Amino acid sequence: MWTTLFLLLTALLQVVCRDQETCEIFPRNPIVPYGSNLTIFIKASSSSGCHLKTTFDPSRIFWTLNERKIDERFYGFNSTFASVSICNLSVEKGTVKCFFNATTPVLLHGTSIQTYPLVSSPQNVSCVGVVQPYYKVTCVWDHEPYPSSISYTVHVMQKQEYSCISQKKICIFQNSVTLDDPLNISVSAQNSYGYSARSKEATYAHGWALVQMETPTDVIAEPLPTGFRVTWKIEQNLWTELNETESEIRIHKNGSSTEPVVKNVQRSLSSTVVTEVYPCTNYSVSVRVRYIGSVWSTWSNEIMALSYLNVSSLQFHLWRSKSVSGDSGKRTVLLMWKGVEPSCKNVDEYCIFCYSLNHSKCFGPYENREFITLDERPHRITVTAFRNETSLNEASIEVPGMAEEGNLPPVRNISVFVQHGCIHITWEKPSLPVSGYIIIWNNTAKNHMWQQTRETSFFLKGEPFTLYTISLTPLYKDGPGNETTLHNCSQDGNLSRVSIVQMIEVSDKHAEIHWLPLLPIQCCAFVLNYTVFYKSYNETKTRNVTVGPNQHRVILEDLQARTTYSFYIMASTVAASSKSVPFIFSTKPNIKVYLILIICCVGLILLPTLAVMIRRKFLSKKIPDPRFSSLSIWPSDNCRKGWSLFPVPGGRDTEKILPCHVDSEAVSVTPTSKKDIATVKALTDMQYIATYDMTSQTENTPLAASVSKKGQLAFGGKEQRVPPVPSLDLQTSGTHPNQSLYRKQTPQCSPVESPTKPLWSDETESLLTPKLKNTTYFTSYVTLDMFETGKHTTK
Repeated sequence: MWTTLFLLLTALLQVVCRDQETCEIFPRNPIVPYGSNLTIFIKASSSSGCHLKTTFDPSRIFWTLNERKIDERFYGFNSTFASVSICNLSVEKGTVKCFFNATTPVLLHGTSIQTYPLVSSPQNVSCVGVVQPYYKVTCVWDHEPYPSSISYTVHVMQKQEYSCISQKKICIFQNSVTLDDPLNISVSAQNSYGYSARSKEATYAHGWALVQMETPTDVIAEPLPTGFRVTWKIEQNLWTELNETESEIRIHKNGSSTEPVVKNVQRSLSSTVVTEVYPCTNYSVSVRVRYIGSVWSTWSNEIMALSYLNVSSLQFHLWRSKSVSGDSGKRTVLLMWKGVEPSCKNVDEYCIFCYSLNHSKCFGPYENREFITLDERPHRITVTAFRNETSLNEASIEVPGMAEEGNLPPVRNISVFVQHGCIHITWEKPSLPVSGYIIIWNNTAKNHMWQQTRETSFFLKGEPFTLYTISLTPLYKDGPGNETTLHNCSQDGNLSRVSIVQMIEVSDKHAEIHWLPLLPIQCCAFVLNYTVFYKSYNETKTRNVTVGPNQHRVILEDLQARTTYSFYIMASTVAASSKSVPFIFSTKPNIKVYLILIICCVGLILLPTLAVMIRRKFLSKKIPDPRFSSLSIWPSDNCRKGWSLFPVPGGRDTEKILPCHVDSEAVSVTPTSKKDIATVKALTDMQYIATYDMTSQTENTPLAASVSKKGQLAFGGKEQRVPPVPSLDLQTSGTHPNQSLYRKQTPQCSPVESPTKPLWSDETESLLTPKLKNTTYFTSYVTLDMFETGKHTTK
């Protein structure tokens, strides 16, 4: 029974274990060289659980490396397994996974991979040996950097193999290598994983081939017309005496990209190098030596040598500017010459001679310009170069008389631009024939350089951030033309800010802004334009005004009154720009609005007064008020009434007084004396008689009024003609039976005094003063109530 139970359990376990069998992936967790290729397989048997659960199909499997799907081009499969190939592994560590491609991918298996760097072969293996005090061989080589530690082994095969182990790229053999036997040398490199690589073998005929001499010392290069004479020293010993030596001299022009010239010399400690060199040019010279058939020593330190210059064979260049007239017939001429470069050190001094003026002056080798004062005569000027008080070379120039010099034109259409650190200048050829052009440039007040050319273009490679002044002068047959001066930089520096700003005038709608320009000497930058950006605090958009480099003021227009504005000035060059700090200003109130308001207020105040004045002056007749007359008696009840400037409606005022013209001759009477009063009285009596005769022929009326021969009296709607009378009785002491009630009155009380007119006013006096001229009219005044008889009698 127990045996049967055991057999059943064994069978059941086998079934369960067979069902739990999974897919198999291989190789498991491989470690391969960095950059190598790797192929991974997955296999599932027909009875495995992987096969049963997923309906295993190798064609429906895909792979991933570090969660990124691998391209299907690298897949492979058959009926029992699937594979993937990974080329050029470029990860240090990674994970490869295998999935069954279903609606929801199923992970079947995975494995980790790891790489290690490959070891490259060492290169450029070289060995040198020294024989003092004993023979010692030192080997060095090159090797690419490796992320982990590397150990090197140097293998030397002579009669037997010698090795040297080092952790660095150098290894030394002491008393191992012999001088007479041939030898082979190689170097191997090994990493921590045990992988190694070996260099190519370097073969030597014998040990002497490794011997290296000491580096030469005390190298001297002496310039000669044909090149240099080079001398040096080497260490003398027994080996030097027993073996032949050879040397190499290397000469290279400073700043040149050409290959250096190497000359080989045997068994000598000095040599004259005959080669083509430029005159007065700096060269670097160095020397190395070796035993014949051995290793070259290292190159000695380079020394600087200046090549030879034959001053007598040079062509001197001498130029003079156009004469500048002065006082007393004098003129000034600028002389510039170009002989030997000061760095050549072949000239001690230059001297100027003008024999017609008995003038001479000497300068140092670094000076190349001088102003000389001449008279109006023609002159010949000579510049001579001296060395040890010996004349080496000279040049002369003719200066014509002042009257013969013409005003020749400058060059036209000059264009200047900067490119790649050079200032390029081009110009148009003048219409007159020219022999060349003189270009002068300097970056300081003393450092003047110049060049003569026949081309219509010139470029200057100057120092960066340095302002250069460039002058261009054409050379005509009759002399130099007018000079044109330019300013520019080979490279712009930092642009300064506009800092000094002044508000000249600010009104309600305009503002004028001035600023100091940016000079090239401040920033070594040439401003192309200035732009003023401005806006008020309630504006969202900034407005701007742009002006040229020579305009340093703008007028901001269309501003709002009583508003605060902020602005800044931006200066711009070709490659940069700078902004000033913000400035603030406020516009003034609108004065016109206030003036209009003031005028309106004043007009409203003066309008009533002006209306009254117009009414009184133009619309109403100016008639004196009879209340203030001394010719009548005013009723006592009216005497108590106050005087009013304006007429009172319904009252007895001047508005009821009507003018009445009577044809008569006015006699001027001024009662200022007793004689005048007597004359007036006599005339008045005569007037009464005349008046009485006329009134007796007409109707019995209180007062007759006549305007003229065609005059009419507005009374009762009837017209009355009154013959002219000599005069009008203004005041009499007697009475007439038919006389007007108005004339019978005598002053008993005075009317209310006027605040502006006295009782005896100019107006009253003019009425009482008859005119001296022959006048046929006079004027009298009546009131409408004078014609109401009944009314007067009641009073």
